[in-house]
Amino acid sequence: MQNYQTAPLTRDARVVFVQTGDFRGADQRIRDGIGETYHAQKYSMSVVERLVPKTALAAVICVRTPDPYDEVLPSGVRAIGMKGIWQLARPFDAVNAQLEALGATHLVLRLPDSPCVHWARRNQVRVLPCLADSFAPRWNLRGLRARLRLFQLARAYNHPSVEYIGNHNLAASRSLTRIGVAPEKIVPWDWPRTPTPDDFPAKDSPKPGAKHLVTVGSISEAKGTSDVIRALAADPGMGDGATLDVVGPGEIDAMRALATSLGVADRVTFTGRVGHAEVGPRMHAADAVLVYSRKGYGEGLPGTIYAGLASRTPMVLSDHPMFTAYLQDGEDVLFAPDQDPNALAGRLRNLFDDPDLYARISQNSAAAFERIKHPVLWGEFVERWLHNTPQDRAWLQQNALPHWTDPAAGKN
Repeated sequence: MQNYQTAPLTRDARVVFVQTGDFRGADQRIRDGIGETYHAQKYSMSVVERLVPKTALAAVICVRTPDPYDEVLPSGVRAIGMKGIWQLARPFDAVNAQLEALGATHLVLRLPDSPCVHWARRNQVRVLPCLADSFAPRWNLRGLRARLRLFQLARAYNHPSVEYIGNHNLAASRSLTRIGVAPEKIVPWDWPRTPTPDDFPAKDSPKPGAKHLVTVGSISEAKGTSDVIRALAADPGMGDGATLDVVGPGEIDAMRALATSLGVADRVTFTGRVGHAEVGPRMHAADAVLVYSRKGYGEGLPGTIYAGLASRTPMVLSDHPMFTAYLQDGEDVLFAPDQDPNALAGRLRNLFDDPDLYARISQNSAAAFERIKHPVLWGEFVERWLHNTPQDRAWLQQNALPHWTDPAAGKN
């Protein structure tokens, strides 16, 4: 009998993806003509949809959805929403039970979790952890539980039953080695990128008068939303009536209350989630783009940074290690220490008071955009792992982490 790890994909395969995003909701919005809410959303969905005629099952288990559901979509993909499982003492027991019921033979696990990896090993199911997360070294974590979780995760990934682990881009992939994952198992990947710097002109200087800021992404303390609002309230010399657009879903009520308490509620607009096609134009129309995640937040390399560089509007970022690994202060972007609204306000003042600095960062954004892209795309990585021919296995080995240099330097 052929080893299940080296068996090629057949028509009997039952491929299951486990993810946080609501696959059915995204499918409905795209079919209704509303468009993507996240970058490369349609692209990632198409990878699953292409499996339908080739396999016995192509399914997606979504662990955070507004409603529970289980239905076959018009594309033929079976989508399962598991609302409420995070209220259970052992939420991944419910996920594993669903995998068992589906008869999964291949599992693409799009979140950092060891219980599903253990289930796959017990049941001789091929498993591909495919992440977009960064990891602090275990010795830097507070609390035994957090350190134990990463120890268990690294041990699960290092087991011979796990052939490869994907992570978004190089710096996040290197962070896996800091928790003990073998580098030869790690394959860095990226998304195809839109918009690009060709879609927007560079800027010569900030517009006169009151400045307009924008921050895009999940709204939370960890993502630095409260720090951005506090920076606006610190009056960073941006002119009377400086405004901030906070774009995205999350803790909107709490952040609106903070803006009210700081006396800037009339200058902060919470747009909620917007279509991905709107993000680039919104960024280009602003005077500065802010990505101010706290260092404790497990960023990979967020799409908002690619979009900000593409928009040609200068960005001010936190000094999160996943950001400083790729970009240069004063040339590509400006950095401010995380959780320091006054420092953020000061960097904005530097940016707006120095037209040459503003123009240089805007001009350099195109080269920075090209430099931080990684040539291995998520879809090819997943499909190579699934099809599992000798040529595919050679490709995976050739694109593992040891074959790549520092994030800012490109490939050997």
